[in-house]
Amino acid sequence: MKNIMLILILLNLVFAACSSKAPDSWQERIKYIENNITQKNALPPWVKRTLPEAMNQYGVPGLSIAVFDNNELIWARGYGELEKDSGIPVTPESLFPALGVSAIISRFIALTLVQDGKIPWDTDITHYLASWKIPVAEDIEDSTVTLKDLLRFNWAGLNHFPIPGYAADEDIPTLLESLNGKAPAKNPPVRMISEPGIYHRGKNGNLSLVSYIVLQQLLEDVAQKPFSQFAAETLLFPLEMKHSSFEQPHGEVPTVATGHNQDGIITGKRLLFPSQAARGLWSTPSDLNLFFIETSRVTQGESEKILSAVTLSKLINPNFSCRQLFSSGTGFSCTYSYNPKLGQGIVIMTNSEVGEILGQEILHSVIGVSKWKWCESPLRESMFTNFILVIAIALLGLALILGGLFLFLRREKN
Repeated sequence: MKNIMLILILLNLVFAACSSKAPDSWQERIKYIENNITQKNALPPWVKRTLPEAMNQYGVPGLSIAVFDNNELIWARGYGELEKDSGIPVTPESLFPALGVSAIISRFIALTLVQDGKIPWDTDITHYLASWKIPVAEDIEDSTVTLKDLLRFNWAGLNHFPIPGYAADEDIPTLLESLNGKAPAKNPPVRMISEPGIYHRGKNGNLSLVSYIVLQQLLEDVAQKPFSQFAAETLLFPLEMKHSSFEQPHGEVPTVATGHNQDGIITGKRLLFPSQAARGLWSTPSDLNLFFIETSRVTQGESEKILSAVTLSKLINPNFSCRQLFSSGTGFSCTYSYNPKLGQGIVIMTNSEVGEILGQEILHSVIGVSKWKWCESPLRESMFTNFILVIAIALLGLALILGGLFLFLRREKN
């Protein structure tokens, strides 16, 4: 009977802990988050660690985070080191690669040319490509490719391959060399292998960024200036994203993070991407949040600084409340989640390939303590499964105890 009571008490404590009142102020929430990171797939599922403990567990040397609420930046902090054992701290101004977020911002930039009437949205853009043309397979009857196809991942009918990066001491190809697959480019030539306008599932279900190599050439041809310059003038400067650039950081830059994998520092410390529109942006969580805040304000009809709500709706469905991306590789990770309808969101950037897991855990803590109802936590399902498993084990233990007690009483009776 004592064992049964002990189990019931433990279960009550668990339910009490899960239903505890969340902190009200953001200062209290930040402190709570820093000390209550739930581990993914942990058993028992309510085990928590401090943020430094979680970083040490996964081998994440440095991390930067920024949160916005009601379209205002309210939390931006850095943790750990820019490079393992360097002693150089991560600050909110430290630069990390935005990885897949680069393409999200490139889409926004491309829409400015649609809004200005310089590129059509849903008609053939082939003749707008002045410097290069897409090679087309012979068996394709309709090779009409639109800007809409280019911006929608996996819809342009192009061959799929990972976007390669290059160490600073390597020969870095030009954009045209990347498109043509010519040395020193590491990728095959970009070509059309299937009819555009149809979704083509990538290997392992991945979203392909190859069309964004073509997009960069298209934007450069139409704007008649380098993509990095056009991006800065069109979006980065107007949004006051002062720490963001599509220019690749060469040499030793004291504010730039070093990439790490499970073996330590990656070769060359960081990779450079001539395919800037696909993966070339370097930024901070605070700057990326400025972009997401602008997206939210446009969606809410509060801003037309760069795009109108009508133009933005070509790519973003205003009825979708939750937008998330978990991007990792080449020594870094970048995680974001935001709600354009409510003006709430978070960006987490790390200098480790395994930082994506930690990013999900931090996101779970932020969503939980903030009582954000608009987005499912990426850990919620695994935590629920683990919780059910613990309950099942407890009930099994209870059944064994009751069964043993029944047999004992029966034996005493006989």
